[in-house]
Amino acid sequence: MPTLQGQVKSLPFSIKSYQTKDKQLIVEGYASKPIVDRVDDVVLPEAFKSSVKTFKQNSSLMPPLLLEHDVAVGTIIDLEIRPDGLYVKGSIASGYPEANKARAMVEQGVLKFFSIGFIPKGVEYGEHEGKNVRFISQ
Repeated sequence: MPTLQGQVKSLPFSIKSYQTKDKQLIVEGYASKPIVDRVDDVVLPEAFKSSVKTFKQNSSLMPPLLLEHDVAVGTIIDLEIRPDGLYVKGSIASGYPEANKARAMVEQGVLKFFSIGFIPKGVEYGEHEGKNVRFISQ
């Protein structure tokens, strides 16, 4: 039986608002799109169906917003599966070094991507845009 290995994918986000009242920096954009990535994977929108359903049913299970897949720097406010992929809205906190670092990096245009970390469970192989790719559906 093959071992499941974690994967990471990245897509750009945009700053949508900066709320000085509670010092939140709101960012949103696609965390995943069904496009061929640099390792010839296509993560299909339905791959997120179960996770998004779980998070929407119980917001206390919503994952934190992580810096470099390691350090919590904020919260995920909303997740939505759209035809174009997984759309995410998050809030970057302030008041502690890691969050302040993430805020500064976003505000200065250094950090401009969302990325997802996952273990693929549903995989099929096929052709897309003239390439042999791995379609991740779960």
